[in-house]
Amino acid sequence: MKRALLIAFGLMLVAGSAFAQADSTYAGLFTDEAHTTWTVSSTGFTPFTVYIYWLPSQFGLSSAEFKITAPSNVILSTITANPDIAVSLGTLTAGIAVSFGLNCEAAGVWVWTHHVSCFLTSSAEGIIELVPDPSAIPPFLGYASCEPGYPPYPIRKFMNICLNSTCGVATQTTTWGAIKSLF
Repeated sequence: MKRALLIAFGLMLVAGSAFAQADSTYAGLFTDEAHTTWTVSSTGFTPFTVYIYWLPSQFGLSSAEFKITAPSNVILSTITANPDIAVSLGTLTAGIAVSFGLNCEAAGVWVWTHHVSCFLTSSAEGIIELVPDPSAIPPFLGYASCEPGYPPYPIRKFMNICLNSTCGVATQTTTWGAIKSLF
């Protein structure tokens, strides 16, 4: 009986590790530096700023690849990149890859890649969001960790910017282990 239990336990460990994933890095768009606000409301011409923030997993963040989309009632004006970015290829609206070079961003500490001065020109509803970089083959929305070889991982999208509407926290599927860790 003990042997059967040990075999069953061993099989559970093997099955569980087959579905293991790297801890998640989150990315989100916010309208404040404290990354607490993600809505903009206006009946006319209103300036606001979009901050692109990343929350690295335990493996850190060495680079990121993404694109932002905005509806036609948003004017993207001045784009400011984080001065710690060593290499940047592309544009925010066509698809971009950025690298912090040999400096990895610390795990668990919010880091911004860009902030964009914008203008909302009407009261129409819309969303500004992070999407996969279409210039990557295949299109990719993710990051490279600071592990040896800088392996790429997909991100978990945290927030979009909601224009003249409200939206909740973005949701994505997760692992069973992550759900069990909540209890």
